[in-house]
Amino acid sequence: VAKKMKFNVFTSFRDRQITKKITRNKGKYRLLKSRNIANNSIKNIPGYDCFVSEKKLGSLAVRKFLNSKGAVLIPNLTYFPRACFMPKNAICDGSVAIARPKDGVKVTKGMLAYYSTPEFTEFYKIARNRSTRTMNIDANSIFFFGKLIGAMRHAKNYNTFHNSGSSLSVFCRH
Repeated sequence: VAKKMKFNVFTSFRDRQITKKITRNKGKYRLLKSRNIANNSIKNIPGYDCFVSEKKLGSLAVRKFLNSKGAVLIPNLTYFPRACFMPKNAICDGSVAIARPKDGVKVTKGMLAYYSTPEFTEFYKIARNRSTRTMNIDANSIFFFGKLIGAMRHAKNYNTFHNSGSSLSVFCRH
């Protein structure tokens, strides 16, 4: 995996201010949590999804990422990495890291799909030393979410196929 990737291409941010006290069942801005993050998509979960008002958003540090192009969401505290682009009018709580590309790195859907492959998942477990206590996405661990290089970088040559009923993703070259 290390030969296929250039590392240290993201910075990360995690919210530390949002609590259930400021969330609502309806509102202008959707609050995403780790369970909402799927491979290259956002999951709607009835009875779980929540929102933040414009007034409450104004006092939060995460507001600077609202409608931020190129921001990538990665769930925190998991050995099953997955990622998606941040949708419009959404923010996330501390269970999700917001990754921002460094130095003009162009992030593609293919790159994000790779993070859900069995190959990257196993690599990530090893990179994190199979830790069971410190699985936070932070300034150190974001290092391992790299950019595909060489032949792997051409996202249009790859599709992600989902096995219904499981979260297994397979990267296939055409």
